[in-house]
Amino acid sequence: MSISIAEKAESRFHNADHLELRQIQCTFQHAVLTLRGSVSSFKVRQAALEMIKDLKGIDIIDNQIMVNDKGMDPLPS
Repeated sequence: MSISIAEKAESRFHNADHLELRQIQCTFQHAVLTLRGSVSSFKVRQAALEMIKDLKGIDIIDNQIMVNDKGMDPLPS
């Protein structure tokens, strides 16, 4: 039995050092990997993409990870 692309992505997130990334959920359909969850900053959201960008078989990553504005990184002045 082979592991699906969604399972591979979720495995990477579940083993992440950053606790927020462990809550990311993935679905894969028609070569589109969809990421769902909530994180505290845009940096963490971007880190999620970096963790799975090398997975084979994905044409599009639909990043639906929401950034909780209470924990947003301040914008540079």
